[in-house]
Amino acid sequence: LIGHFTGVIYGTELIGTIVMYIVSINLGFFVFNMIPIPPLDGSRVLYAIAPDGVRDFMEKVERGLGIWLVFGLILIFSSALSSLMVNAINGILHFFLMLVGAA
Repeated sequence: LIGHFTGVIYGTELIGTIVMYIVSINLGFFVFNMIPIPPLDGSRVLYAIAPDGVRDFMEKVERGLGIWLVFGLILIFSSALSSLMVNAINGILHFFLMLVGAA
């Protein structure tokens, strides 16, 4: 939003491209981190609203094999995860562009 209102993303082609890459990369980190699998932050959100049985399961997963589960899911479902992340990033970008009237 700051890039839009200051004109940075529309100014020099190189600077605009760099800014859009930085925004896209940060959105990618956000979308990935919000996956509700322990130890990612999305599991914290789910943990706050989940019933006790789900919380107990999530605590066990996080203590034992959480990071290995994340690695395994990335390896097994990399194309589906990639597609999901690209669609989520594009959706978020489109939403922000709609807010400023640029979409």
